[in-house]
Amino acid sequence: MINVYIRKSGCFNEIEARGHAEYAPIGQDIVCSAFSMLIYTLLSYFDKYPEKARVYKDRVSSGNICIGFNSLHNDIDVVFECVLNGLLVLSEQYPNNIDIHGNYSESK
Repeated sequence: MINVYIRKSGCFNEIEARGHAEYAPIGQDIVCSAFSMLIYTLLSYFDKYPEKARVYKDRVSSGNICIGFNSLHNDIDVVFECVLNGLLVLSEQYPNNIDIHGNYSESK
């Protein structure tokens, strides 16, 4: 199971994830693919618009992700909420494979 921990405090946000979805064998796991795509979308936005966020932590390896950042622009807040909403939907559809923890608002 992927355990995702969300922390939000003012402009500071953090996503930490540990584990593997184990929905299907490696290379065929749709839950892992969806999770990875959401995380890489956020990281790609940071790379494309570095002036909009100050990234403090950026560790991505197999089964271990930690991203911490200060939002410097409203666009980052919107992108983060979209990624968070995608993670929540994924956890609702695959509750045995991904679990979300932490202080976040479920704005659906």
